[in-house]
Amino acid sequence: MLEYLDITRLVIIAAAGIVVMLLLTGGQRGRWLLFCVAVASTGVGYRSIHLGQWSLLVPVEVILWLLWGSTLLSPIRTHTPLTMYLLVIWAILRASWSMFTTSNWDSPLAWTLPLIVCIPAFQVTAIFVKGLGEARTVLKIVAWVSFVVALLGILEYLFPSVESRFPQLFGSTAGVTQEGFRRAAFSFFGYTAAPIIAWGTVITYNFLFYVRGTLTRIAMAGILFVDLYAIVISGQRSTWFALAAALVVIGVKHRARGQLVNVLIASGLAVYGSFMFVRAMTVISLIQTGKTSDTSNLSRISLWEFGWSQLIQNPVFGAGYGLKLAHNGVLEVGKALGAIPAFIMIILLVQILWKVALPLFAERSIIAPDIYWSVLGITIVVYMQVLVETVLATPAFAAAHWLMLAMAWHLPAILNVRLQSQYEVRAIRLRQRLKEMFQPQRVDFSS
Repeated sequence: MLEYLDITRLVIIAAAGIVVMLLLTGGQRGRWLLFCVAVASTGVGYRSIHLGQWSLLVPVEVILWLLWGSTLLSPIRTHTPLTMYLLVIWAILRASWSMFTTSNWDSPLAWTLPLIVCIPAFQVTAIFVKGLGEARTVLKIVAWVSFVVALLGILEYLFPSVESRFPQLFGSTAGVTQEGFRRAAFSFFGYTAAPIIAWGTVITYNFLFYVRGTLTRIAMAGILFVDLYAIVISGQRSTWFALAAALVVIGVKHRARGQLVNVLIASGLAVYGSFMFVRAMTVISLIQTGKTSDTSNLSRISLWEFGWSQLIQNPVFGAGYGLKLAHNGVLEVGKALGAIPAFIMIILLVQILWKVALPLFAERSIIAPDIYWSVLGITIVVYMQVLVETVLATPAFAAAHWLMLAMAWHLPAILNVRLQSQYEVRAIRLRQRLKEMFQPQRVDFSS
């Protein structure tokens, strides 16, 4: 591990460790502040502690594990889904078996760590995000982090000279796609940061309809413009389509005002981002015709076919680790662990989706629509990323995405929403019928 560290990084890690320990021992408020730091640290990307050549821990992972250990015996209002426990247990057993039967510990650890961090993410979120105030604070932190990340990406994109002036912050130049689209590097993050920025875009867009004051709305409109511009120059088509879907859904909720803002955004993209539509059309054409010459699309299809073939050939325990990522969350689990964990993963994702949709079916109106529609929009972005990207298999994204999925899972508890399941409804009806059947009939003798 030490071979991947220099003096500067050791000093930073030591200083960060001291701050973390002070907050951990600072009671509930200190741990809440540390949780906020964890949410904010999602913007540092791949700046991490290397355990081996491939295995590493990003700051948000380290903090979540420390918070989980310090609050292990604390009461939890909303329990973690059983399917998540089953998935994590299977992943740990599969990785342990691989480490025991081979001399390679790095690849199994590198693959397993981003998955099993879901447990501390869900349980720590349940402990610290109990009410509307905490939920709004988390969303505001996410929005500000995405804004800063967007600004840094735009700065690097528009002024390439900053790379030579700040080599420790920026490290690579923008790339050019097959269509001639010049993509932002986001080198300070280590990878395209579009998914993280998209969350902040959704929050800012939704909050824009709830804030008061002209100056505040102008400021938020400016932040929204910066976020949208950063997402455009990211060149990541999956984020483009995911964000469009989220904004359309939220726009429908806000009716005429929402549709007006969406029209303004679309008009701006039509005027400025015509080159963006050329790149987006490669995906639309693939969906319509089933054919493509785009190398990125061909590579993605090849990875899906590879993942599926590995799952078919190794349905029980999977093909293991050290292989190419399948660019699909469920398929990646199936490729590495087998068909049963892949099925468990599907159930888990359906459970989370049901949780975030639950308030829509409640009898009373949603008490905090600014929170609900922001989390719903983020969930749409996350799910579309899980379908076509490696966000749950790469450390810089995995812990952050599990945090957002945890917000979705705990959303009904945060909003104090509970809907009776069909089994509860049937049980209530059965009790009523039994009561009617065995209740003694009153006879009127007066007549």
